[in-house]
Amino acid sequence: MFRVTFIFLCLFGFNAFSNQAEKIEISTANGKKLDAFILKPLNTKGKTPALIIAPGQGYHMGLPLVKDLAQKASENGILTVGFNWSYYTEKGNPSEELINEKQNMEDVLTYVRGLKSVDTKKILVAGKSLGTLVAYSVFQNHKDLFSLYLLTPICTWEWDEEEKQVSPFPVADDRYPNFLQEKRPIHISLGNKDKLCQTDMLYDFLKNSKNNITSSIFGGDHGMNIGKWSDPKFKDRNAANIKSAIDSTVHWMNVHLQK
Repeated sequence: MFRVTFIFLCLFGFNAFSNQAEKIEISTANGKKLDAFILKPLNTKGKTPALIIAPGQGYHMGLPLVKDLAQKASENGILTVGFNWSYYTEKGNPSEELINEKQNMEDVLTYVRGLKSVDTKKILVAGKSLGTLVAYSVFQNHKDLFSLYLLTPICTWEWDEEEKQVSPFPVADDRYPNFLQEKRPIHISLGNKDKLCQTDMLYDFLKNSKNNITSSIFGGDHGMNIGKWSDPKFKDRNAANIKSAIDSTVHWMNVHLQK
């Protein structure tokens, strides 16, 4: 039942903006295809910046932080490509060390670089949760990528090697190695009750950062949800909260691009 519902949400979520987004398949290095979409900005001339959005572990391309970010970015003149991990489409699990997922994003990057309408000097990458780990790795491997946006990164953990729950401890140094040495623009967005990135641990991690890193803290959990699902106002309140996070993220995209 969960699987059926999840797929339905994916299709419904995508259809909510499919009148402008084009569903595509992106070829991969192993000969498979990635489910993806491309959203091109309207009324633009010449080459445009491009944004690639890496989804979460189960937070697919049809959910708000991906599709609404794509919509807002396109309204600001940025071509956007979102996609689903190959394991998600195949109803599997992430690979060890995220090797396959990193290759998935490399394949998407190759696709975006090949678009004639894209300014290849202004390719931005973003990720949600697990996608932040992959996006950061790809960002580190390609020094020509313009900027990075982390939506609900993973900087806190509360499980030991045997998967037993323990007191929360910081993991940002391990998950995002050499993060503080990065000089390109980075923006971080998360909820103030995100158990996978507690704000005190994030602030401690960033205390020696340079002026290239900005952050926005909103209400909510790891999905930027506020309150209980049983609350009749839950849907509208969370939509407004996610909109605030997306507006802030795109604001910083514009700031970075205009420098």
